[in-house]
Amino acid sequence: MGSSLILIIQIFCLALWIGGSVVILLLVTPEIFGQIADRNHAGKIAGAILEKFRSSLLVAGFILGITVWIQLIALGPAIALRLRLVLMLISLSILVEAYVRLGVSNRMRRILAESAESEILARKDEFIRLHKRSMRSFLLNLFLGIAVVITLVMPSS
Repeated sequence: MGSSLILIIQIFCLALWIGGSVVILLLVTPEIFGQIADRNHAGKIAGAILEKFRSSLLVAGFILGITVWIQLIALGPAIALRLRLVLMLISLSILVEAYVRLGVSNRMRRILAESAESEILARKDEFIRLHKRSMRSFLLNLFLGIAVVITLVMPSS
């Protein structure tokens, strides 16, 4: 019963992580930019959606990490090797998200809050650089999520 509940929680967290990332990347963001002519307004809407998603991603990653730790403690050393790899990938994902939330996103918000319209244009290069860094971390997290799933579904040797 307990292992089934852990598995259900893990599947839910992974579905949110990978499925949510794919939906935002392939469906939501292109549709927003396709429907709204003003790219700044579209960017603000897409950014707000991504910000909310990243908050849920941190929670899902944390819960997923806890369930993997529970499995590590409960299972034998042969199976634990695979789970250690999964735990390392999840930990890396959480660190990437924490970096984006605490570093990149905060700096982007600070630029928007402190700058007048004319100053934002002057700091446009910095803002674009931060946005690209944010998107690269998003893709890295998508890759890490897929790696976690592949690691979990690979047959044991």
